[in-house]
Amino acid sequence: MGGLDVVLKKDDPRYPEDNFAVARATWDLPGGHRVGAAGVGRRELGEVVPAAEPYAGGDVARYNNVGQVQGRFALPAGFFLSGSGSKSATAGDGGDGYIYDVTFSYPGLKDYLSLDYCAISEDFRADMAFLQPELLGIRRVSFYGRHETQVNRAGFRSVTPDLFAAYDRAIGGDMVLWRTNPSLSVVARNDYFVNFGYAAGVDRRYVPYGLPEFRNNFASVGAGRSPSAWGGFNLNYRQGTYYGEYYHNYGGAVSVIPWPVWVVETDATAFNPRSGDRFVVGNLKSTLTVTEGLFWRVILQGDSDARTALGSTLWGWEFRPGSTAYLAYEQRRDATGHFLLADQLLFLKVSYLITL
Repeated sequence: MGGLDVVLKKDDPRYPEDNFAVARATWDLPGGHRVGAAGVGRRELGEVVPAAEPYAGGDVARYNNVGQVQGRFALPAGFFLSGSGSKSATAGDGGDGYIYDVTFSYPGLKDYLSLDYCAISEDFRADMAFLQPELLGIRRVSFYGRHETQVNRAGFRSVTPDLFAAYDRAIGGDMVLWRTNPSLSVVARNDYFVNFGYAAGVDRRYVPYGLPEFRNNFASVGAGRSPSAWGGFNLNYRQGTYYGEYYHNYGGAVSVIPWPVWVVETDATAFNPRSGDRFVVGNLKSTLTVTEGLFWRVILQGDSDARTALGSTLWGWEFRPGSTAYLAYEQRRDATGHFLLADQLLFLKVSYLITL
């Protein structure tokens, strides 16, 4: 069981203060079965009437709640059948819709299979989620499969092909989105690897908003070494058409372990589209284990396209098995180097494991 409640206070009198809440409970049953329920909600506080358009679409709802039930049931031979159903309730007109999904899967160590069906009603709404408006009213079928073959000869350890494919259609039957992404990974006995990938698809989700139909088609290759006693690295290159624009980007990730209690990780990717709007995105993360159960982490991120930099520091402490406390501070700066008051964050999180 877990829950979190947050009150967001705003200095602008045109916007109401909000209370956000989330709670979840799951119950593991004998035989690998699991059932659960969850709920999220946003409610405006006080009597301040919001401005005409404080939210996308001019929504002036006083509350939005979403309830969900979940289930996972173990089948013979290692297969699972899982699903969930969600219902939203919103003040005002609209916003009382549903989502449901059903997944048939085989989560093996070397073989993985998943077939999923999801349906979203046009009037579903979730203020505390990342659901995009263009996804409302779609029906989605997706597939993912992976098979790892152990080679153990000629210096090779394994070869793993996988495939992801998805197809979305609107309630009226029109195709909205389809995409496919096959890839191949080859791993050597000394932990070096090489990956090959290809992706293609058609995206019509934004046509109702006045944008054209996008056709994606690009290939990628990556190589490196998986983490070892000293760390690891990964270099990658991608080229093709993405959302209608031809581009190529190259980047890499490196992890270094100076000694067992300190890990430094960094990655950067340079984007070079045909339009010439080149930009770089990267981050640096350092984790120091002070004592058993206590660590300190510092993260620095930069994006030359958005012209912002983000820095955060986090203290984590496991004061007893399964019980933790986190104290973190985060600050975002713009291109001029001045911090933005609205983009500072300080939070404390404590979880305590209760055993019965």
